[in-house]
Amino acid sequence: MGQTTAGAKQTDTGNLNQLTDHVMAFDLLNAAKAGVSMYARALSESTTPDVRITLNKQLDQAVS
Repeated sequence: MGQTTAGAKQTDTGNLNQLTDHVMAFDLLNAAKAGVSMYARALSESTTPDVRITLNKQLDQAVS
């Protein structure tokens, strides 16, 4: 096999790039982590009880 750059494998022919399972899993986990962080930040900054309840439910769903 040829070089690997940012998770894309380049074959010896040089024109076929494939997304590896490792890269897809990393992207999925990174997106999940970012989502949980955003919910947690919004929850900590919210002042309205209804908003806090809604954000808390969303955070629980994102974590589970």
